[in-house]
Amino acid sequence: MQKERPSLYTLVDEMKRITVPTLIITGDEDWPCLLPGILMKQSIPSAALAVMPNCGHAINIEEPEEYNRIVGDFLSHVESGRWPLRDPRAVSASITGMKD
Repeated sequence: MQKERPSLYTLVDEMKRITVPTLIITGDEDWPCLLPGILMKQSIPSAALAVMPNCGHAINIEEPEEYNRIVGDFLSHVESGRWPLRDPRAVSASITGMKD
């Protein structure tokens, strides 16, 4: 199935229009998914990225309690209307946030 879908890198413009609450979870040992997760975090204005330490691709099986806590916190924020869109000032090419 993945072979048939477009690359995430070609969908950045579409991702920038997503405003629904979005949670991206990956394991820090899931090498093929780390950079795509960062790409989605950078591109989706309503996204948060959780990186679980010492986990691979099956994070919900490897660390079910931590996974459930992260997802539960996400759902709680969404249900209470406290899930934010990214502050546009956070998007900067500079690590200090200062303008050139």
